[in-house]
Amino acid sequence: MRPCRSPCILSQVAYDAPKGCWSLKHDPPNNMVVLRSLVFPGYTHFSVIGSAMFGGGYFGNGAKNHDLAFML
Repeated sequence: MRPCRSPCILSQVAYDAPKGCWSLKHDPPNNMVVLRSLVFPGYTHFSVIGSAMFGGGYFGNGAKNHDLAFML
């Protein structure tokens, strides 16, 4: 799939810039995957492996992380 030229809400995170702006962790005891934004700290998404259960939420102040280039 190619990245969207217009704002696409269903675009793949693989095309987000800068590369590495997402943190992806596997949580084996809970059988879930947790995705966190490094651009907007506070956004978290989870997905339970092998089920239709997922969710997400933003618990931040809306400020963009301008230090991301130094973190990668």
